[in-house]
Amino acid sequence: MTTTVAEKLVAAYGRLLPPDRAWLEAQGVPPLAIHMYPGPIGITPEPSPMFIHPVYAEAAYSDIVGAVAWPQRDPSQFVMAAGAAIGLGQHFLTDAADRRGSLAVVSSPLEWLTRYGACFCPLVWPDAAVELSHLSRIVAMPADFGPVLRRQLDAARPRLPRIEVAA
Repeated sequence: MTTTVAEKLVAAYGRLLPPDRAWLEAQGVPPLAIHMYPGPIGITPEPSPMFIHPVYAEAAYSDIVGAVAWPQRDPSQFVMAAGAAIGLGQHFLTDAADRRGSLAVVSSPLEWLTRYGACFCPLVWPDAAVELSHLSRIVAMPADFGPVLRRQLDAARPRLPRIEVAA
């Protein structure tokens, strides 16, 4: 029998202990976000436990399309634990592009959680870069993520061939 993403997340949520919750709150994750949207947040099994939470197709409580996991010791080292998505808060990409507006883009799922999921966190490059290229303005958070984001966007830009004119 295969385990679904939802079953993995439910099992992981059961492993989240009070010290884990305290650490998340100390990092700025709102308590409600730990237990509800944009969570719930859980812990993967040993030997290498990681925080894990759902990736939603749209806004709060829409279909779960995947799960992202990251270690407490380095939240920037996240991985797609299951499913497929280009990022957390990916519905904001369409909204911002439709309005020709700006979008806050954060560097990690932990940053995304601290902002209650009200921004976009790229999970898969270069797919996320292609989508971000349609926006007129991006606000990188934290500030040191700006140069990293610029490199990712530049790397995803199509390279045009040199054109020679025949005589």
